[in-house]
Amino acid sequence: MKKALILFSAAALALVFGCGPSVNPAVILPGRIIYTTEHDGGLHIISIDPQGADREALTSSSTLRGVSTYYDACPLPDSSGIIAVANIYGNQELVLVEFGPESRAVQLTHHRARSTSPSVTPDGRQVVYASDMGGDNEIYLLDLSEPDREPERLTRSKSSDTDPVVRPDGRFVVFASDRPGAYDLYAIDLEGVEPLRRLTDEEGDGEGQLAPRKCVSSIADGYVLRLAWAFNRPWSVRLGRLRGLRVSLKPSSG
Repeated sequence: MKKALILFSAAALALVFGCGPSVNPAVILPGRIIYTTEHDGGLHIISIDPQGADREALTSSSTLRGVSTYYDACPLPDSSGIIAVANIYGNQELVLVEFGPESRAVQLTHHRARSTSPSVTPDGRQVVYASDMGGDNEIYLLDLSEPDREPERLTRSKSSDTDPVVRPDGRFVVFASDRPGAYDLYAIDLEGVEPLRRLTDEEGDGEGQLAPRKCVSSIADGYVLRLAWAFNRPWSVRLGRLRGLRVSLKPSSG
């Protein structure tokens, strides 16, 4: 649990946000924090240790030709690379950046749309993400062994479905949606057995204007972290315990 919560302690936030405009912090195991910040003439993904030392750029202006903006990095389960969002000719596409002596970058999607929030399944074979390629934000599933195939569409609604995160067991995807008029968390079964479930109910709590992004941060050890904010209100971090699939969110200290 400490690995998931370290980003939200005062010390960890100071490490990341104290070095310039920085966003999308995440944990890459073992013991590395990755985030996006200004670097090499653009926005790039940086890795540091929990003490804020050993800074390493995971992307640069030479990662993909003509691309200088990367964010929303998600580590592969074996820490061999990351899947991130890159701004390619004005579109947000998913790219795979592999580490090692012969590191390479591969563009995974060619939707000419806004594709964001990648989350890799525990076996490393698939990635779920949000995209507005169909006109509104929906959740999609892409097979990493066959990235040229059409992705599977997991949600179909007239609302905005965003920020998917794969549960550690690999079966369920938790995501945020404004279906009832306020952003709440939902779970969809990748095996197609269980129906769509609504996990939270924000109605009546005074936060009906939650921003659509960063509603789901991470899932680890049976907990879900939610980083959210209402317009004209301070940011808030909430921590919820996954009991089955029902989540009860409460403000998190630290």
